[in-house]
Amino acid sequence: MRKVLVLLGAAFVLASVVAQPARADALYTYTGQPFNAFVGGDSCSGGVGECSLSVMFTASAAFGANLIDFTVTPLTYTFFDGVNTLNQNNSTIINFFFSTDATGQITAWHATVTDPTYYSATDPLNMGTGFTGPGDGQDSSNDNPVGHFSAFQTSVNPGTWTETNVPEPASILLVGAGLLGVLSAKRRVSA
Repeated sequence: MRKVLVLLGAAFVLASVVAQPARADALYTYTGQPFNAFVGGDSCSGGVGECSLSVMFTASAAFGANLIDFTVTPLTYTFFDGVNTLNQNNSTIINFFFSTDATGQITAWHATVTDPTYYSATDPLNMGTGFTGPGDGQDSSNDNPVGHFSAFQTSVNPGTWTETNVPEPASILLVGAGLLGVLSAKRRVSA
């Protein structure tokens, strides 16, 4: 039994030295309401097409309480309108800021990304979301040539945000080391 405790202690020390600093990332997911206005060639029929905006992004930590227009630099992000996808590999962030209530829940936000190469620098594909309350803001996905919208869809009712904590690497390593120690001890006792 003493050997087992020594092995577990050694595994803990090794994991503490080798593991990266603990960081619990937070994954935020936005599910938008169906678009209720279409201009140009965009459409949604039977749930197929550019029907609503979905956003996912990872922050280095969960949002704190009572933030107002807090600028976020996401580790990863994806905007999807049912047809087009913009993420950190093919787009640029125009703005990304959030406000929260006393419990850290998102209450207002404005996040917009663009892909200037979609058509040209003067005709980018933009996707964004911005709300301060029901009916006060919009989800949108548009091809925005200078002077007019060729295609645009919008929803004026806010969707919902959910937050999921991503396990930190050090915790996973410690749990794994502990399981290996227990299995090793069980094998030796059986023999």
